[in-house]
Amino acid sequence: MEQILDQVDSRVEYIYGGFWERLIAFFLDGLIVSAAQSVLSYVIYQESIFSGTIDYGFYSYSFLLSLAYHVYFISSAKQATPGKQAMGLQVITVKGERLSPLNAAGRFLASYLSMIIFCIGYLMVAFDSKKQGLHDRLADTYVIRVR
Repeated sequence: MEQILDQVDSRVEYIYGGFWERLIAFFLDGLIVSAAQSVLSYVIYQESIFSGTIDYGFYSYSFLLSLAYHVYFISSAKQATPGKQAMGLQVITVKGERLSPLNAAGRFLASYLSMIIFCIGYLMVAFDSKKQGLHDRLADTYVIRVR
């Protein structure tokens, strides 16, 4: 029975999400997260904003908010953040399954590696046959178009 499933799975062909679609989705998600971070910073740090002092704990809250956003949406039934949903994209494992919250968190953290090496990890999407960035390869994921 497992051999039959493996044969069926290997025949599945996906239409992978391209570089420009993913870039637009990234910016849409960035707008949403930035708006939430602005509200959060105003609520939590209202006094420090007006006093001119900076509380560097905000960066921790911002990171945790971004992490929670991505993990929640990528591991949800929709398998996509709102930005990816708007572009008709989903994130799946290389086996075609929904990501677990742990896998989604790993993918998010790996995206920082894609970024800190001069965004080369993101640029890989444009040149890879399966449109995988470095973070996708590290997390064993694909970004596919929803039919």
